[in-house]
Parts: sequence; C-alpha cells; structure tokens
Amino acid sequence: MTQKILLTGASGGLGHRVLQKLREVDVFSICALVHRRPLKEGICKTIRADLLDPSSLLKAVEGCDTVLHMAALTHSNNEFEYFRVNFEGTENLITACQAKGVSRFIFVSSRSAQADGGAYAVSKLRAEEAVKASGLSWLILQPGECYGPGLNDPINRLAQSVQRWPFIPCISDENCKLSPIYVEDVVEAIVSAVKSDRVSQESLVLAGPESMTFEELVDSLCLHFKVNRRKIFLSLEILSVWASISSRFGIGTLVPDQIPRLLCKKPEYDPSTEEKIGFSPKNIEQGLKLLFP
Repeated sequence: MTQKILLTGASGGLGHRVLQKLREVDVFSICALVHRRPLKEGICKTIRADLLDPSSLLKAVEGCDTVLHMAALTHSNNEFEYFRVNFEGTENLITACQAKGVSRFIFVSSRSAQADGGAYAVSKLRAEEAVKASGLSWLILQPGECYGPGLNDPINRLAQSVQRWPFIPCISDENCKLSPIYVEDVVEAIVSAVKSDRVSQESLVLAGPESMTFEELVDSLCLHFKVNRRKIFLSLEILSVWASISSRFGIGTLVPDQIPRLLCKKPEYDPSTEEKIGFSPKNIEQGLKLLFP
C-alpha cells in the first residue's frame, strides 16, 4: 500500500539527500513542500506552501500519511526569526496535520536543542515540545555535526583549512564537544525511521560514536592528512567578538548564537538506536577515509 509523505526542507543539503533516498522506496509517494528554493523539475511532486501561512499548509498535508519536517532556519542575525520559522512554523504544520488527520509526524531537530544553547537551540527545543504535546504519533531525530561529500558545513570547511594552511584557529574551551557524523549515516537513519512504524513517541540522537573537543577534531584531521599544523587557541571572548563583527558585515558564516550552540551540553550517541532504526554510525577515521580517500 502506497504511503504519501510530505517532506519539508527538501532543497537543503541534508533534505535533498533524504529525498533522493526516499524516492528509491517503492511504497512511498513523495511530495516536497517548496517555498523559496525550487527543486529540480521532475524530481518529485511539489507543492508551494509557507510554514508561516497556515492556510497553505492545510492543502499541503491533505491526504498525507506522514509528514517529515526538516525545514529550519539555522543561521540568522535576527533571533526573532529563529522562533518564527523553527517554532511557529512547526506549530502551524502540526495544527494542519491535526486538522487533516495525518497519522505520523517525524521532526528532524538538532542535538543542540537545549535551553542554554542560544536562540536557534531554544527555538528547536520549543518546537520539540510542541511536537510532543501534539497528540500525533511522533518521532524526533537529533542529528549531530554532519560532514561529508558536497556539504559546506563547519567540519568540511575545517578539513579544507587543515589541508591548506599551516595555522589553524582552535576553540580552547573544553566544554566545546563535537560528535561528528558522516552525512550518509544520518540520511540512512532518517529514511529507516520513515520506513519503520515500530518506533514512536521517542527522541533519537543521530550522533557520531565519538565525543571530542575541537582540538581533538583538529588532531584527527591532521593525522588523516599526515600534516603538522600549529594550533592558535581562541578564547570565547575573542570568538564572540569575531562572530559579532563577521555577522554584522557579512564576513564568513559565523553568527553570534553559534557560540552557545557549540558550548551547551548535548546528548551523545546511544548504541540502542541501532536496534530501533538500524543506526550504526562510522567513526571519524572511517568517515574521513570516505570523504578524502
């Protein structure tokens, strides 16, 4: 029996990969919600809607069995926008699902959805709370720090810097813990979660099996590329000032609320997730060998 799935965020780096995998599953009929960024013509059925326009969402979820909600605002200088898109947008989508009898809601959140993680993190945390209170059959997935082919995420950019430059800026705070996760492992886990209806009313962490400081990540990259690099340690004060300046003048990709996002205490990899959705992530060494053979 065909299952109709509405996917939000299909034009994003992670969402596009998930869409490609979902299209390979014969029993799925995929419809992608399109707002500002169009998809390649013919890739799947699309519907134009806006998370901040509740009436458009009613049409979008009509006849859907599952909504896979991946759309999010991740970098903004306007903290209010995080809450409009990530929290209010999710609430609007939930309300539409309730009105149209959607049976399952899968929310791709973040490992940093913590009360002390800054505006983005809190907006995702409040969205998670809305999902849990929805009365729907729900599942929350919390990816860690992704890296992999075709991404322009921080770990990919750090790897490029380690390859090119003799000096590497390094966050000195030991509270900055990362759990790098190869992007295809996350994609496989999300698709597996959609395919399985055995797991519901749970939050699952999709993190790499290793928790490491920023310095340890730099060391792992240096080891992989067989290079020696001098680390320049930056205090949080310097990093915060640079984030404010760079975001104000549009230099680079760092925004101020990423600092608390890096430092908040996050949930780590749980081996029991393998039994639930077949999630068995690669360690950093295995992932780097695939990304930089």
